[in-house]
Amino acid sequence: MVIHSGASGVLFPITTSIKAPLRRGFLFLNPATMNDSIPSLQPRQILNGIHPRKVAIQGYEGSFHHMATQQYFGGDPLQLLPADNFRQLVELVESGKADCALMAIENSLAGSIAHNYTLLLESELIATGEVYLPIHQHLMVWPGVRLEEIEEVHSHPMALAQCGKFLRQHPHLRLVETEDTALSARRIAEGKLKKVAAIGPEIAAWHYGLEIIREHVEDNAENFTRFLVLHRKAEVLLPEQAGKVSVCFTLPHKVGSLHKLLGELAGLGANLTKIQSMPIVGKPWEYFFFTDFTLGNSIGWRQCLEAVRPLTGTMEVIGVFAEGKAKTRPAPRDKTIKTASRLDGIKEYFFAKKLREIAEMESRGRKVINLGIGSPDLPPPAAVTEKLVQSSRQNHAHRYQPYRGIPGLRTAMSSWYRRHFGVELDPATEVLPLIGSKEGIFHIAMTFLEKGDEALVPNPGYPSYRAATRLAGATAVEYLLSEENNWLPDLETLEKQDLSRVKLMWVNYPHMPTGAVASPAFFEKLIAFAKRHGILLVNDNPYAFILNEQPCSLLSAGGSEGICLELNSLSKSHNMAGWRVGMLAGAPVLIDQVVRFKSNVDSGQFLAVQEAAIEALKAGPDWYRELNAVYSLRKTAAMALLEQLGCRPAKQQAGMFIWARVPNRWKDSFEMSEALLQAAGVFLTPGGIFGSQGKDWIRISLCSPVEDFELASEKIAHSQTPLNPSQPL
Repeated sequence: MVIHSGASGVLFPITTSIKAPLRRGFLFLNPATMNDSIPSLQPRQILNGIHPRKVAIQGYEGSFHHMATQQYFGGDPLQLLPADNFRQLVELVESGKADCALMAIENSLAGSIAHNYTLLLESELIATGEVYLPIHQHLMVWPGVRLEEIEEVHSHPMALAQCGKFLRQHPHLRLVETEDTALSARRIAEGKLKKVAAIGPEIAAWHYGLEIIREHVEDNAENFTRFLVLHRKAEVLLPEQAGKVSVCFTLPHKVGSLHKLLGELAGLGANLTKIQSMPIVGKPWEYFFFTDFTLGNSIGWRQCLEAVRPLTGTMEVIGVFAEGKAKTRPAPRDKTIKTASRLDGIKEYFFAKKLREIAEMESRGRKVINLGIGSPDLPPPAAVTEKLVQSSRQNHAHRYQPYRGIPGLRTAMSSWYRRHFGVELDPATEVLPLIGSKEGIFHIAMTFLEKGDEALVPNPGYPSYRAATRLAGATAVEYLLSEENNWLPDLETLEKQDLSRVKLMWVNYPHMPTGAVASPAFFEKLIAFAKRHGILLVNDNPYAFILNEQPCSLLSAGGSEGICLELNSLSKSHNMAGWRVGMLAGAPVLIDQVVRFKSNVDSGQFLAVQEAAIEALKAGPDWYRELNAVYSLRKTAAMALLEQLGCRPAKQQAGMFIWARVPNRWKDSFEMSEALLQAAGVFLTPGGIFGSQGKDWIRISLCSPVEDFELASEKIAHSQTPLNPSQPL
């Protein structure tokens, strides 16, 4: 056999058969005619200018061999010659019917294909390249067929085995083994089979017009098959330098012979990438060793093999080619719907979770007395519900309503502020009806806060202030409230802090959860503080009329114009929590900005609700007196219950809660609350949910009848356990 050396036309003898070992040297070609290296060698560079037009592959079009061919040759126009088996593939190239072939040689999961190594030894072919193909399996069907309609899945046994996890999730599918993955897809296309799916490569679906309904059903995403690109030896010019060399050798049956050879290769700078032993037929306990190694530029592959040849029995070159790379597939895009980063650190509202827990306990037959939630259990004035019914019967009531609320409601809110707080508000520009004041908190935060801003939030305090601040992208900076300071902000301490980035301060008086009340004089100090530092002051004022002898508004303090906003609500003052009627009052320039945000996220309330709210705001002193008489009786019952538990209430409280210190026998409010719930079926709110300053306090709601407090007392007395936390629950 001879090989042309290129343009020089010099012929050199070559012996590559294992039957005739290389005793005379290794393809000593003229180095001047060869490239120094082949970092990206392509077949057209090593075939004397012959472009590979016909490529033999094992299997059918749409197979993994087809994909490997596309990956190696890129967009070159090629004619594929399918072979039923690997021996036929070799024969197609040897006979000249194909210019070259791609042959699978090993798989990262299943290992080497031993039969193909034997075929290479017996053939007149040599490897000139390699391809690492990631093996991804997909479930494909005739277009429009759904997974639940499929009865059978057809594919090669190896492909089915690689998708075991997916198939076990669908035990109704009958598995049918076929000769080839692409053939399975072709049969579905030819027969328009609607109850059969195939598992195979993406190219099969594309080639045969099928639809992939489940991507990447393989068990292991890091599965690769390595293919060799094969040409006839007589037509190949081998380079002087090579990225990778593949050889087969035998060794004398002597101690340490393999060790010596590998040590010699290492000394020459060879990096072993594969070694595979195979028994020599007819010679028991003797082996062929198939070895791949890479070399740097310091030595040529011929010199390397010449150096180790004396250590071998026989040696044959399987291939000399550029090293292929196993390109791992990018991590598949996570198709789960992820939440926005703005929700990071935002937990579900405590009471939402606790109410689910209580409901679950009651579904198991456990009666729970809930004294934790501030949800009024009394009805609004009778005239309010009557107005709701009457108004809802109007045909025009069901239309969209103005974003700023109807004029009549704004006027009623303005009049209510004037009568009870002595504050004059222009109903056209200084009052904004809200769908509940909680929504108003978020409207304000989204209107005025952004990344880089800071907002002062009370600890303890309503959790929504912190949540709204963070959702707006700003940073919540706590200011600590204490019993020693009557649960009022320590303005002297705040003055010493860096307030340069603080844009907004949330306050809430009468305060929840502590029940503390701020005087008009303190409001004036607070406004002066906000003005000195350019801070928008927002007071949340829904508890002003509950057990509070002197209702007060931040807006009644001098100097509040342009720097203060106040939220209010009919939820507590008129027992209309579920109606979602709130209001925002303040300077026109501030209200207008909130409307810009609000008008893009909601609409005006149902007309009947607005007209009923007008009726509620007409309620006179008798309404508030009767309401507080009920709460006063409940407060007495709640105080008795707290005394039974050994809790000490804070002084001078307003609102619909009692705030009391947890006895020293309990570690904190969470331990006490959970013990009462589990042992006695009584729920009190742990003060720790409002901030670290509340961890040693418990909150009890007055939104339950006196009978519930008495029953809770009996349940606690009979349980005994809550009064002794050292006992197991």
